Amino acid sequence: GGHGQLDLHNGTTMVVMVVLGEEDCQRLAGMPSVIYKDDRFWCYILPPIKYPDGTTRLKLGGNLLTKEGELVGRIEKDPEGMVKWYRSGGDAGRKQELWEMVDTLVPGLRPLEVFVDACITSNTPTGRPYLGEVSPGVFVAAGGNGQAAK
Repeated sequence: GGHGQLDLHNGTTMVVMVVLGEEDCQRLAGMPSVIYKDDRFWCYILPPIKYPDGTTRLKLGGNLLTKEGELVGRIEKDPEGMVKWYRSGGDAGRKQELWEMVDTLVPGLRPLEVFVDACITSNTPTGRPYLGEVSPGVFVAAGGNGQAAK
């Protein structure tokens, strides 16, 4: 049979990791995952997660929005460009804007450390993910449009 190709556009974005102290961990116990969007930015934020290095962190991924509601960032079509973006660690100059997103959603944190990293979102033309069977026994789930996190 023929091979189809999904219409996906990969956009650069960033994540911020906030290393939490014990007091913040206790305060945020039971926090849900959150997806947030207003006229300034969109983001997701995950509840505190214990990492293999022993730290507990909040992870927020997001991006600013233009006046027209479009994501700030660039479309990355080239696989080598995506690898280069991931390896770059992102744009350290955007750390403050990402921290402001965290502070908007979870004010009063006293982080032990804050650092940023590169990320990429897979976007569909409709803003809705592709979910379904594409051939007998073969299913696809792709195009989260920046609305989910691992």
